[in-house]
Amino acid sequence: CRCRDWSRVTLGNDSCFDPDNYAETNFSGDITLGIHELHGSDVIPPVYRASLHDCELGHNVYVQNVHLLAGYTVGDNTRILNCGTIDGSGWDKGRIAVNVLDETGSRSLNIFPGLTAQTAKLAVDNDDIRMCINMLPSGLEGTPRPFIGKGAEITGASLISRSIIGNYSRIGINAIVEESITEAGSIVDKGSQIANCFVGQNVTLSNFCAQHSLFFANSHLCNGEAASVFAGPFTVSEHKSTLLIGAEIMMFNAGSGTNQSNHLYKLGPIHYGSMGRGSKCASDSYIMWPARIGDFTMVSGRHYSHPDTRIFPFSYLIGDTDGQSRLLPAENLCKCGTARDIAKWPARDRREKDGRLDLIDYEALNPHTIAKIEQALVRIDTALHSGSFDPADDCQMYGVKISRRSMLKAKELYTNALMRYFGNRLLLALQNNEHPSRAYEADEEWHDLAGMIMPGRILDRLKDCVLSGKFKSVRELTEAITGTYPEIEESEQAFSLDRFPTVCCEKYGIAGNPLNVGQIIAAYIKAEEEYLALVLADAAKEAQMAGRPALAENDPTLDALKKRLADLKTRAAALSD
Repeated sequence: CRCRDWSRVTLGNDSCFDPDNYAETNFSGDITLGIHELHGSDVIPPVYRASLHDCELGHNVYVQNVHLLAGYTVGDNTRILNCGTIDGSGWDKGRIAVNVLDETGSRSLNIFPGLTAQTAKLAVDNDDIRMCINMLPSGLEGTPRPFIGKGAEITGASLISRSIIGNYSRIGINAIVEESITEAGSIVDKGSQIANCFVGQNVTLSNFCAQHSLFFANSHLCNGEAASVFAGPFTVSEHKSTLLIGAEIMMFNAGSGTNQSNHLYKLGPIHYGSMGRGSKCASDSYIMWPARIGDFTMVSGRHYSHPDTRIFPFSYLIGDTDGQSRLLPAENLCKCGTARDIAKWPARDRREKDGRLDLIDYEALNPHTIAKIEQALVRIDTALHSGSFDPADDCQMYGVKISRRSMLKAKELYTNALMRYFGNRLLLALQNNEHPSRAYEADEEWHDLAGMIMPGRILDRLKDCVLSGKFKSVRELTEAITGTYPEIEESEQAFSLDRFPTVCCEKYGIAGNPLNVGQIIAAYIKAEEEYLALVLADAAKEAQMAGRPALAENDPTLDALKKRLADLKTRAAALSD
């Protein structure tokens, strides 16, 4: 080992120092070395053939065959093997900015360890709030240098520059990580190149290129590209020809060739768009931003008309041959693929139960989607009863065209969804001995805060607290968001028990004043039976096309739906007894 000034090398514990743990290593600048309790029989010393400059190593740290490790604090039990340059030079005292959604930087957000999808969503939706959050202490202020967390594993990385590597993160072969943050359990591997990115808990980026993007819990992206993307929890992209740009997405699946444009070649790349939770793009789909796509929408074809389909969740959005966008409202509501998607997300949450950052509500029928469905039914009724278009023609609205036949079908499917939601909430209330006639103050407006379903009243209160300076740190804001859950549950009870949709009464023959609870529960069970029959029929059709009918009969998700219906019938019968 070599060093020009050994007086600048200090030991974490002099009595436990073993010089055999170091070989063929260059030291320069101020160095602090931890102890190696685990070393003994290793053929290669823990610190071997490396150049260390201005570093602090924790205990049981392995640094082997590393061209340069400079300006970093390294946590205990971390392994850095066969790497190029890991350099913290130029560290801006903890400020890493991400130009999310707008590539020009108008929505620049400062990232930090512990950033949640909810905090980021608050910031990017409102410029004033974003600036306030950017000024809140995050814990990185004054940090003298970036750090690599405990238990991290960095193997074969080409370059890590001015980045924070979280506990138990993994950076793999040929990866390049610049001015980014990775959270616990994340993986950046197989030649991935990222710059100014936040990589959340248990996110995997493999052979993927990204800049100025946020990737939150359990997202998995391979082979493609992303620029200025807000990728909420469970975002998935697997294909080489996929480009995500200026997109706000979550629980999203990108088919091969998925592409978007944020540039109209006039004022620069200033546009962006959003796709609600559970949306997916078919192969070779294209959207010209700005556009707003409703929850659980399947997008296929090419779309240039800037559609806004937020009030039509569970739909198909299809690019017609004439260049216009056609919407099939509610078409995706009773598909077996949607049912399988809804079931898989909680099962794929690989985060440790303690310390989860992003808050995720998994129910597909929630106050946010239900409120949208109610808006859609009003809009459909208005269109069907107006004389503004010929029944044989399409109705034009929100940048899409919808046929009369599609609207009639959507009314049936949406009504079924309302019956299932309100019936389920009533059944739960009765089982908890909470009578539906109890007085509540219901919220009509609900929001999906990057995975957390929240009434507008609570969201507005949080915004006011941010703008008024009530929160003194990002941690206080995060705790305040988490602390709203009890009030949100009470608000959903109010939303679901305050009234009963007239359209459900008409479809399912529910009468009385007040409404007959027994009739509502019976109608609810009928609606669940209708839903299951449609899902099973869709699965059977798909399996038959593949020549494998047994697939539909043995699918675990479909089996779970059958068991759920049987359980609902048992619970309903117990109440009637």
